[in-house]
Amino acid sequence: MRTLTTWARRAWHWLTSMSTALILLFILALAAIPGALLPQRQVSATLVDDYLKANPTMGPIYDRLQFFDVFSSTWFVAIVMLLMISWSAASSRAPSTTGAPTARSPRARRSSCPGCRCMRKGASISNCPRWTRTRRPCCGGGTWPPTPPRRTAPARTPSPPNAGTRAS
Repeated sequence: MRTLTTWARRAWHWLTSMSTALILLFILALAAIPGALLPQRQVSATLVDDYLKANPTMGPIYDRLQFFDVFSSTWFVAIVMLLMISWSAASSRAPSTTGAPTARSPRARRSSCPGCRCMRKGASISNCPRWTRTRRPCCGGGTWPPTPPRRTAPARTPSPPNAGTRAS
């Protein structure tokens, strides 16, 4: 049972990687080539019959491999389904690229991590060996990343009287 779980976990990890999704996309492009070069039954059944009569040796082989029904064949639909699962799972695992700042790569200052000896002023916290393993600085004190100072709203200046009315 343990090996089955391990195998399933490895298969899922392989399926949800972005490189697998790209490989499946390339395979899908290659699989669409027979659909572009050979006549398709959904478009014209008479052209398929003419092709089978003109090529008595390769025609039945192509028919058995579903090359005349490429876009509705079982192998093409399976590639599309695997690609859909792989791409959506890999996209959901990928980090957000919205441009919002994250706590994963802040710049460290001695004042924000005073007990850490591996830091120098202005150095990146990614140089800290404990940070790379646990995502916590060596000193362990305080909150990390440090909270930014609160912004206060600028004082509003009163508007002059009759600012919104037109002069006649």
